[in-house]
Amino acid sequence: FGGVRLLRALSWRLCLGAHGRDIPFRSLLGVWLAGEAISNLSFWWSGEAFRVMTTRQAVSLDRALSAQLILRALYAYASLWWVVVGLLLMWWVVPGHGVLYPIMLVATLAGIAALLLCTAALVSQDGVISRLARWMEPYQGRHRLLERALRFLRVLQNDLASLVGGDRRRLATLLGWNLVAALAGVAEVYLVLRGLGVEVSIAGAAVIEALNKPLALFGYVVPGNLGVREAGNVLIVQLFGLAAVTGINLALIRRARTMVWVAVGAWLLLRQGLSLRAVAATPLAEAGAEKVLR
Repeated sequence: FGGVRLLRALSWRLCLGAHGRDIPFRSLLGVWLAGEAISNLSFWWSGEAFRVMTTRQAVSLDRALSAQLILRALYAYASLWWVVVGLLLMWWVVPGHGVLYPIMLVATLAGIAALLLCTAALVSQDGVISRLARWMEPYQGRHRLLERALRFLRVLQNDLASLVGGDRRRLATLLGWNLVAALAGVAEVYLVLRGLGVEVSIAGAAVIEALNKPLALFGYVVPGNLGVREAGNVLIVQLFGLAAVTGINLALIRRARTMVWVAVGAWLLLRQGLSLRAVAATPLAEAGAEKVLR
């Protein structure tokens, strides 16, 4: 999962566009790891907020927030692809699914529908963001907060337009990196279960990971998904006729991996401080400072 952290940091740099090239990658990687530690020790969006505020030394607030939202959306879209693949495989690998047939059918159809809607939104040139910005334009200048919101929407709209309608190669690269990062969970489930002495196929691991990914949604309200992963895995592995303790062990081993990277991020924070310059102990490029002045 060190490779996953690397791919995610590279994706973040690519989402920042020209601004990301002005910041040393070592700095961005340090801030990414620190943000991951904060997310796992508190609430999910706290890590994103930390990265946005930290990169304000080199990137405007609107641009930094736009990059985080686009990155989160692309990773969620890549994860949704593997969720749908896992739901389709579930029909072949889950034994005796007759009782679960209605639930599996609804989940599969909902997953496919969500994937189609997200794909349509991704390729759309006149999406929700642009429509919302046009709706807010008549109210421009009436309130300072509304003015700031409209300015951010324009930045986000321009970033999306340049990504989807302009630099298709950058979009393909981002999607590829995020698909690989999202797929790493399948490999981890397979290796952990095999290490526990459980005979599981790649397809079975894909199903388990596909059902695990929606559990991450509870990260919005439960810090680090504490207890949610364990309970969810107990129910998931029982679909394959495995003991409840297998699901608990799977969740605990994966949590141990997470805590290793939380420790790395926390060490960076404690040693270097809460700033882009300090976290990675490398100065920003002069061009980055010029961006702030602009």
